[in-house]
Parts: sequence; structure tokens; C-alpha cells
Amino acid sequence: MTFKSSYGTGIKFPSLYEYYKSSEPSSLVAEKGRSFDFGIQKNFTDKGLNFDLTFFNHKYEDTIEGWKSSSWTPKNRPGVVRTRGIELSSQYKPTKDLNFNMGYTYNSTYDGADFDDPDLGPGSAGDFTNSQIVRIPRHLLNIGINYNITNNTILGWKTKWSDTVRDYGNINNAGGSFRDVRLKSYTVSDLDLSFHFENYKAFLSLTNLFDEKYSQANQFSAPERALTFGFNKIY
Repeated sequence: MTFKSSYGTGIKFPSLYEYYKSSEPSSLVAEKGRSFDFGIQKNFTDKGLNFDLTFFNHKYEDTIEGWKSSSWTPKNRPGVVRTRGIELSSQYKPTKDLNFNMGYTYNSTYDGADFDDPDLGPGSAGDFTNSQIVRIPRHLLNIGINYNITNNTILGWKTKWSDTVRDYGNINNAGGSFRDVRLKSYTVSDLDLSFHFENYKAFLSLTNLFDEKYSQANQFSAPERALTFGFNKIY
């Protein structure tokens, strides 16, 4: 068993877009952040199984927001933004030709830059559905399977499930209220087939296999079912 941990601090200076979009660019300061994580890794070589479990905790201050809480112009906001949770990844290889992998993330977030604002938070007219950071799901699950049909042919399957998320509303809301919206949960599966021969690799991919209708940002639809194929040379 292996134990791991890290602690770090960082800053993020305003981007050129934020600087020139801001009504008071000279007042912008760098965002500041601190992060800590702790995890364990364990391999069961005789069973073809290994897993990695990590707890993380991040805190951000002076975040630059350009939404309603900052009057639609980039400004540093006083609220603290937090994200913490666990990440679990695991691989299981019962035979030399079959491999399973799984990844799960639980992410509890708090967007104080929005929710701590007395004019816009929970004590206001109710513009916010909750205190989560926009577009970050609380639960996210990834599952994959790879099977070696032959030594040169690999069939792969990937499925991702995402929990519902909070997102900002806009003028297209009923009554133009700019109230928050909730994006629905979704499940997307992809199928891949690859062939290796000499120094070349050919591939065939079918993404969004079941043609799931979903959005990762309000009023921006994600890609529908698509088929791609090609080949490249391996150097």
C-alpha cells in the first residue's frame, strides 16, 4: 500500500479578456488558491486489481467573476470558493485480454462569490437554485472495458454518467429573470475499434452511441451521435 499527499498554493492573473472586458481593469488582482490532497494506492497483483482513492480540498479567494454578481463585468469577488471531495479509480484485469476500469468523483462545491452576495444569494429574490459552482456535477462516474479480440485488434467501450448541475440563466429565461437553471443528468457511451498492423494503426469510433440529448452548458447542446474513422503511422 502506498500513501500520498500534497499541499500547494497558487495564483492566477487576470486574462486579457477579463482585463479588457472589465470596467475597472486597474482594480483587478490575481486570484489566490490553496489546495491539499491525501490518498492511498493499493495493488493486488495476484488478482489483477488495483485502486487509488484520493481526498482533495481546494479553496480560492478573490475570484474574478463576470456574471450577475459583478454587474456583468469582470471583477474580483469577496466570497470564498471551495471544492472538496473524493476521487476513486480502479482497474481490474481478470485475463490478459480483458480489462475493466472505473473512475468516480464526488465533488462538494461552494460558490461564495455568488452565494454570499446579500443582494443575490439565498436572502434575495431566489435567483440561485443552490450554492454549487456552475457546471460541476456532484457525482461523476466513468466506466470502461477493453477487450483484445486478437493481438492486433482492440475493442473498447466507455460510458460516462454525470449528475445534474447548476448553471447561469440568461435573457431567454421565462420573463427574462436570469434565474439559475438546472441541467439534466446524462449518460453517454462510446464504442471504439482499433487495428494495429506493422507501423500503422487504423481506428473506428462511434461516439454518443445512443444519441443522448444533453447539455454541459445552458443552451449549448453537446454533440450527437457521430462516426469517425482513420489511420495513422506509429513512429
